[in-house]
Amino acid sequence: MILTPSAPQAQPSTHASMGSRDPISGASPSNASPYSITAPVLPSDTQSTEHLPPTQHKHIWFVTGPAGCGKTTSAAFLARTWGLPYLEGDTFHPPANIAKMAAGHPLTDDDRWSWLEKIGNAAVAAVTDNSLSTTSAPPQAVILTCSALKKSYREKLRSAAQAGGVKVHFLYLALSPEELVRRVTARKGHYMKAEMVRSQLEALEEPDAGERAADAVVVDAGRGFHEVEAEVREAFERVMGDDRV
Repeated sequence: MILTPSAPQAQPSTHASMGSRDPISGASPSNASPYSITAPVLPSDTQSTEHLPPTQHKHIWFVTGPAGCGKTTSAAFLARTWGLPYLEGDTFHPPANIAKMAAGHPLTDDDRWSWLEKIGNAAVAAVTDNSLSTTSAPPQAVILTCSALKKSYREKLRSAAQAGGVKVHFLYLALSPEELVRRVTARKGHYMKAEMVRSQLEALEEPDAGERAADAVVVDAGRGFHEVEAEVREAFERVMGDDRV
């Protein structure tokens, strides 16, 4: 099902804070967690935001996979195309996690649980809290990046939607180990190094048949940019279209 485009409309580029309080803890800005909702948009002369028809549920889309698979590119594409908020999962890591990865030490499950909980809670807040929206109502969906390497991590993220009225989806970007290492090695000034990609691959559990049947889509991220973009868009349109009011 193809969702119909609306007329182009110019919008300023935004990198807005999560609002006047921390959606996880309810703390004041001075104690708020250091993360933000990002809504990337094209320059006003090339703006192409499309219309998303009303859906029965709110939707949380996790773009997943190891470092270097293209999570940020695909997530920003969806957010820009549909005018949706976008959260970068790495910004939820506490300083201790980032320091550990920068030193070449892989994160343990214990390191990740609180990180995953924060991501899940913020995702739900983004689609249920009016204060986090630039319009009068919360958005119908939010796009997030998160490696979500193991099935247990994805189950943790799914649990965030147990309150009801929210559906969780995973877009897993599959890429060869060689290409992942090549891409990460080419990055400049990023804390994630090639050896950390190898440790991620050792921990990786790709979505199984049950997950694929329920809420996970696997995309071959080794193809051309426009092919990947088209498949990501098709998956998003199909799922959102099936949930139309």
